[in-house]
Amino acid sequence: TFAKESPPKLEEALTMIKNSAFDQFASGDTAGMNTKRSPLLLEKAQNSIQYLAFLANYELLFDTALGMYDFDLAKAVARNSQMDPKVYLPMLKRWRNLPYAEAKYEVDVRLKRYDSALKNLVQLGQDETESSEVAG
Repeated sequence: TFAKESPPKLEEALTMIKNSAFDQFASGDTAGMNTKRSPLLLEKAQNSIQYLAFLANYELLFDTALGMYDFDLAKAVARNSQMDPKVYLPMLKRWRNLPYAEAKYEVDVRLKRYDSALKNLVQLGQDETESSEVAG
């Protein structure tokens, strides 16, 4: 029902899917799944993402997951779409390997959320200053 609201509450819907997948994983209900893989790859989560995409387009879902700074969720959404893995996998991998504030900054720039990007850039500078003071 989140996706049917005006405006759609996609972040809430994706959060519900993620929480349900992690609850299912924690309960041990992982039939037919390699337990080293993400709970978001469980059939129920994949089906939920596909249904949500039926109600809202994949690009909007992907951008919503990115805006949550949840790269595993963004990957699960992209995996169910027609997105080219050669495009999204390196991008997600790069962001996972960056300091968190820098990854948030880059995501915000991609999503054109410049106020948030600026805040994350300031946070990145503060984090670097603190780490240099600790090391020094």
